[in-house]
Amino acid sequence: LVESGPALGGFAARLACKAVEGQCVACGACVAQEKRRAAAASPSIETLCRSRILSVTRNGRFAVGIRRAGPCGQPATTLGSAPIQDLTRHADVLIGTAGFTPFPPAKIPCEYGHPAD
Repeated sequence: LVESGPALGGFAARLACKAVEGQCVACGACVAQEKRRAAAASPSIETLCRSRILSVTRNGRFAVGIRRAGPCGQPATTLGSAPIQDLTRHADVLIGTAGFTPFPPAKIPCEYGHPAD
């Protein structure tokens, strides 16, 4: 897994559990944490946070060039002079996701229930 942020999960990791008095209401907020734990526990998954894909080539298997700026879970203020690493990883399958930028509700026309600023 190649993640540009400091930890896996993106915006989904920011969601809060909606359990009421300890009872799960199946809101799905905990899914990101469960998947992150499962990935960390899997011996066949490597997680590279603070990383970017530089190149992808294929000659049978995929060869992926990756630039890594620091380890997962470490706050940016403690990275100091962590060396930037250029890595190559090989894989049979690639799945790409680009994330998203949340849309500010204030930009929705008032007829949908959000008054303009």
